[in-house]
Amino acid sequence: MANSFFDNIVEKTKTFGREAWYFVSSKIFLFNFAKMMGIVAGLLFLVFWGVKCFSRHGESTKVGSYVNRNVKEVIREAEQNDFEIVITDSLYREGFPADLVLDQNPAPNSLVKEGRTIYLKITKAAGDLVQLPDIAGRDEISFYTHNLNILGVKVGRVDTVLDANLADGTIKQVLVKGQDVTTSLGGIPGIKVPQGSTVDFVISKRESDEAEVPNLIGKTADECSLFLESLGLLLGTVTPDATVTNQNTARVTKTVPVAGTMLKKGSTVDIFTTEGN
Repeated sequence: MANSFFDNIVEKTKTFGREAWYFVSSKIFLFNFAKMMGIVAGLLFLVFWGVKCFSRHGESTKVGSYVNRNVKEVIREAEQNDFEIVITDSLYREGFPADLVLDQNPAPNSLVKEGRTIYLKITKAAGDLVQLPDIAGRDEISFYTHNLNILGVKVGRVDTVLDANLADGTIKQVLVKGQDVTTSLGGIPGIKVPQGSTVDFVISKRESDEAEVPNLIGKTADECSLFLESLGLLLGTVTPDATVTNQNTARVTKTVPVAGTMLKKGSTVDIFTTEGN
């Protein structure tokens, strides 16, 4: 009985094997199997191709150095490397040509994926119009010119006029192209100038830094010294002639420089004295 049972199993196994072989070796099975494998292979190809297109499969490209180059040249070079250029800002820089790259992000030599966007700042030909600050309540020259520098406006000529009623350095006039743009109230009503342009000023000075040489003829050296000091000048060399025996009584006959000459305060005036008639 046992042998008959095992023989039956062996026979059934052989029968199943033959039928299975006939099935897998049949044209229908082989055709369908080949078709299925083709579909799987196609799907795998599409998946890997899509991943590669999306991420470039980890490939990176070095970013070039674009600063101080013309933006048109930079765009042509970037397109060859499959980069996209975006200009984020254009700024006026005096002395620089237009369309010059000032800054880039990412930085030169950075490794980035192809298709990456490169952001640039470039120069432009003319500055924007900016409004001059009002001088009302802000008329001190150093404070005002500091604000002009922030706006990109240059300070030109600064002249001074004597005015004992104003503190030193108070703005009296603001000149644009030689025209006074201040009003009688000391304000600037909406005056606009291009960045990079020049503004001139007239400011107050309570005391002059110059003094006029007075007429010292006939005075003694001591009198001259006191007079000159009161004007901010100094007595220089005293040169007596042959008649002088007592310098305290000798009188001035000539000065160098002569009376009426304007000198910087602190300068000296030389005198020549005599005791003769």
